[in-house]
Amino acid sequence: MADQNPDEDTAPVGMRPASVASISIFMAFGLAFARFWAFDTSPWQAGDSIAGVLLTTGICVLLVALWRGLDPTVTSVGQFKKIRSLVFSGFILLMLSVGVALAFPH
Repeated sequence: MADQNPDEDTAPVGMRPASVASISIFMAFGLAFARFWAFDTSPWQAGDSIAGVLLTTGICVLLVALWRGLDPTVTSVGQFKKIRSLVFSGFILLMLSVGVALAFPH
């Protein structure tokens, strides 16, 4: 174990900015969808409530991923893989919310 390089698991230099940029883009999409969806004046139905919960959960997951991505103590590739999993989960939740909103039109 003594001959292992401790810097071997250190993430490449551009991994943090790339992660933060992708999280920001997905979060901007989710917030823009929420903003324009909120302008709809028709009464809410069951599908709208489900889509709202999925959208809120997806945005919260992306916020956690952004918080972890901006943490200066996160330096290993393994930690960035966990962040990438959070980003993917948040993105899937956002896409599910859009799908539910489109599946139950007014």
